[in-house]
Amino acid sequence: MSNIKIQDSRKRKQEMCSVLSTVSLTDESSVHKSTAGEEETLTSEKPRLHWGKQIEFLLSCVGYSVGLGNIWRFPYLCMQNGGGAFLVPYILYLILCGTALFFMETAIGQSTGLSTIRIFSMIPFFSGLGWCMVFASGILSIYYNIIVAYTIYYIGMSFNWVLPWSHCDNEWNTPQCFSFSGNETNNQSLHGLSTGVRRTAAEEFWRYNVLEISEDISILNGIQWKLLLALIAAWILTFVCMCKGILSSGKVVYVTATAPYIFLTVILIRGCTLPGAWYGIKFYIVPDWNRLKSIDVWISAATQIFYSLGPAWGGLITFGSFNKYTHNVQRDAILIPIICGSTSIYGGFAIFSVIGHLMYATGTNDTEQFVQQGPGLAFIAYPQALTMLPGAAIWSVLFFLMLFTLGIDSQFSTLEAVTTGLNDRFPRIVGKHRMLLTLVVCFVEFLLGLILVTRAGFYYFELLDTYATAFSVVVIGFLETIVISYLYEQIVGSNCSTRNQDFMFS
Repeated sequence: MSNIKIQDSRKRKQEMCSVLSTVSLTDESSVHKSTAGEEETLTSEKPRLHWGKQIEFLLSCVGYSVGLGNIWRFPYLCMQNGGGAFLVPYILYLILCGTALFFMETAIGQSTGLSTIRIFSMIPFFSGLGWCMVFASGILSIYYNIIVAYTIYYIGMSFNWVLPWSHCDNEWNTPQCFSFSGNETNNQSLHGLSTGVRRTAAEEFWRYNVLEISEDISILNGIQWKLLLALIAAWILTFVCMCKGILSSGKVVYVTATAPYIFLTVILIRGCTLPGAWYGIKFYIVPDWNRLKSIDVWISAATQIFYSLGPAWGGLITFGSFNKYTHNVQRDAILIPIICGSTSIYGGFAIFSVIGHLMYATGTNDTEQFVQQGPGLAFIAYPQALTMLPGAAIWSVLFFLMLFTLGIDSQFSTLEAVTTGLNDRFPRIVGKHRMLLTLVVCFVEFLLGLILVTRAGFYYFELLDTYATAFSVVVIGFLETIVISYLYEQIVGSNCSTRNQDFMFS
């Protein structure tokens, strides 16, 4: 019996090795074959597509990794965790963990030419890992696109020369509303009211116009049609960007991955020329070294690396699988994390320079009054700060266009992991109907996201953002690292692994 097990183990090892060796012994356009158990399913598979140019892979990874979290999460973490001192664990994790994870995922995708589901099916015990990545990316895409919808709505409202969140004379404003431009209120004076119940005009616009938020998560109160239209537009744009897979998305990223840097630079230059900009920048960069003694600071830095670079979601493996076998992925694994980390730091200066001007104009040193995490920064604090600038509508359009481009390329890049995974797993069913598969996936995710445009939708958004994927992706990443770095060697064998790596990186 033991001899039979040994023979089965050797046979399995030979099959696994042949999968990886096939790539190096055949033409780059050949189909990467899977193990014997999948051969019948994959007989009709077409040759693997490759990126048109190497720059398309680079820009796609930048668009995937550099997202809204770099703008609305990183500055908040810096402020809460010691300012410049937070950069120490962040840069350390970026070098030691971020680069390694990025290289591991893109290299395994490139060496096999397979997406997540197919790769982990090589090891039956962990075959569910690939499906977990697909499901995690699918769930993320559901609520990530509602953020894109918010930015679309804000862009539309920014074309009013007098921004609706700059004053308290709107029908949705309450008696507690006040504006920094003149401290005016809607309907009555604030004299005698407790300062604890006062809300800025930007906050009331967010709560009572955009969200029309209900009092409880159980009170849906119907669909908001303005957000529904914005969500439809977001999903249509997502489908258009990825309707032909990397043939279309690889071209779109020339705009979506580079435009945010143009907008960010313009906003940074304007912000740094404003009076009081240094007040905000000081809170951002002046270090509090004592904060490094707290384990929470180190956990926050590690979590930010995980969220910004995007390992364990399947996107990096998917993008790597479209590389030519001899592509220099080692270079990209160093360059892209550096770009991602630098963007976070660069964006922090743009955010805090304008926040500093708002502090100067209002005569307060309380940054926590203005700097909030997540949507609070992007849709309340920063829009309020922009109302203090001459030509506020123009700066508002630029800011939300930047958020839109950051969001849309992260969105279709994440969804690419879902569609490519399904396409590779069911090639006979999908066949030549890749565009139809993309349409079906987008439509299903749109339907699942309809609850997010109800008046209780933001409660569900926060639930999904906090609990649906955060912990699960950490577990996926941990198991993925074990499978690829240890079990891969044990099952496939060091000789096969080394031979394929030497060929690929030569």
